[in-house]
Amino acid sequence: MEPEKKLGIAAIAFSAMSFWALLSVSLEHSVMLHESCGGMTCTPYSHIPALSYLGFGTTIVTTLIGIYLVFFYKKGAAPRTDVKKVAASLSGEEKKAYDALVAADGSLMQSQLLEQLGLSKVRVSRLLDRMEGRGLVERRRSGMTNVVLLKR
Repeated sequence: MEPEKKLGIAAIAFSAMSFWALLSVSLEHSVMLHESCGGMTCTPYSHIPALSYLGFGTTIVTTLIGIYLVFFYKKGAAPRTDVKKVAASLSGEEKKAYDALVAADGSLMQSQLLEQLGLSKVRVSRLLDRMEGRGLVERRRSGMTNVVLLKR
């Protein structure tokens, strides 16, 4: 789960708890003041402190921010790299890895790529790090290994 969604869920949970606590304290306070009022003209709700309304407003704003983070926030898209230009400049092992991915329709398990290239795990990992940094491939976890995807 993305950190933004976790933050949004935490904001919503905090807002719910704050709203409940603020509501119970405000109502208890207003009932106590109403009992001491003694007159027929005052209602329990006329004694809710003004700061409680500020607290309710803050809670609502926090909830809306949490909802935005959970449901609507999207990270900015990474700038597009011209994959064809970068691919044309590849040489050696990077070119072999790129060609193997193209031949496999753009998707290979990292272990399969390791076998096809005949390189060590560390070397393939570093090779993919460089290619990922150049915007050519993307690695996604799949169980105990990675799927290497060619970006088009």
